[in-house]
Amino acid sequence: MSGSKNKQRRKRDRQDSFDLGNNKMEEAEVLRRKQSRTAVIVLIIVAVVGAVAFFLNSNLFYRNMTAFHAEGTRFSIAEMNYYVSMANFDRETAFDMVQESALLHRRAVEEGLETLPELQEQVEATMEWVREATSATPEVGSVNAFISLQFGRGMNQRLLRRQLEFDALARSYIAHFMERASESFSEADLEAFYTEHRDDFDRVHYRVYAIEFVPDEIFEVMEEPEDNLVTHTEAMDMANEIRAAADEEEFLGLVQNALFLTGNWFTDPDGSTWRNATPTTIANDPNRAAYSDWLLNAARRTGDTTVVTGGDAVFVLYFVGTDENRYHAANVRHILITPDQSALFEEDGFTPRELDEDERETITEAAHAAAEVLAANVLAQWQAAGSTVDAFIELVQEYSEDSWEANTSPGLYEDIDFQTPFVSEFLDWAMDPSRRVGDFEIVETQFGFHIMLFDSHDELTLRHRHASDTMAFEEYEAWLEAALESQTTRTTMFTRLVIGQ
Repeated sequence: MSGSKNKQRRKRDRQDSFDLGNNKMEEAEVLRRKQSRTAVIVLIIVAVVGAVAFFLNSNLFYRNMTAFHAEGTRFSIAEMNYYVSMANFDRETAFDMVQESALLHRRAVEEGLETLPELQEQVEATMEWVREATSATPEVGSVNAFISLQFGRGMNQRLLRRQLEFDALARSYIAHFMERASESFSEADLEAFYTEHRDDFDRVHYRVYAIEFVPDEIFEVMEEPEDNLVTHTEAMDMANEIRAAADEEEFLGLVQNALFLTGNWFTDPDGSTWRNATPTTIANDPNRAAYSDWLLNAARRTGDTTVVTGGDAVFVLYFVGTDENRYHAANVRHILITPDQSALFEEDGFTPRELDEDERETITEAAHAAAEVLAANVLAQWQAAGSTVDAFIELVQEYSEDSWEANTSPGLYEDIDFQTPFVSEFLDWAMDPSRRVGDFEIVETQFGFHIMLFDSHDELTLRHRHASDTMAFEEYEAWLEAALESQTTRTTMFTRLVIGQ
């Protein structure tokens, strides 16, 4: 009986040991599996963290994460970096720019507008500048690296072009808006507006010469006054002598003499002429305070003169006249042929050759003569080609030394008026009241020989053009302010990553 019990006890012990072994094996397997799952999770976490870190530190993050919403358009961090760089890193200005550009771009799309050719050319010019600048700075590396440095992290060639074209279309809407507004103005509207604001548009032309003086009482106690110092009494005498001039030419001659007497050897007497100053500018300029009342008096007539003391100077004035802009601006094409001066320099093109005066004069005269002959030949080529505008443009591209690439149409200068800062020979030809469409001539200036072709006159007089442009712009500004007030914008958590903060 006891033997049977012992056998059963040993059997139970073996079973317990077996169960214990199985349990331990199961626990080990569970532990192994748990450790395996943990390792996999850790690996996944590491991979995810690595991927996130890579993404956050890559340009993809800056190009894909939205930093700002405006007018239903999303702008990535990279795109906002572009606007901040364009705003000279002024964030407030940059966000204003984005809102305005988004609004205008949307309106342009809604109205089916296309980018104006001249604005598209600006886009191409900017992209070309980027490529040239990158070539000039090889240490930067790639074009995309240069763009990133200039326009902020995340920007590349594709994004830069896209933003430039986005803004170009937006600006095209401005031109469209103002053109449409201008078409609604009648001639009476324009004349009434100009008359009301004529002090901001009229141009006053006059000559003024200031003779600085030392007060008589101070001059008398000076031990050794310099030769070119004059007293107030002497300055008044000099000014009254100039004032007595019979005409403008004599006025200039007397100014030249006064310049000599006061030791201003290198001053051009013609520099005493002030042109294109508006009445508003004159009235608000403290430097003109001594004589502005006289100058702006409605009784002023050409040839009037006066002498006024102000501060430590006596001013003598000659009134040339007032320009009320009652003429049409001109549009002119030209081909510039410049004398070839390369023979005066070494092969590097910068170092002057060692030449005596006669040799230099001979080379200069020969170059001048050759340029004159070439200008005549180019003009003859144009006439032989039918004297068409297209033929003229082709010759501009082939021969002109002027920077015609900057023009919308090669060789064309638009909206020329008497205030345009061109050399006098060019301006006089363009603004000749007898000028008609198709007129042509070779005009010589200090720059060389200009083959001139008169293109057209502006349909509005300059006074009405000033009025129309100003009225249209005021209308645009009022519309823009109201439209921006109703615009919906939203920042995101990524806005803080935009440069400049």
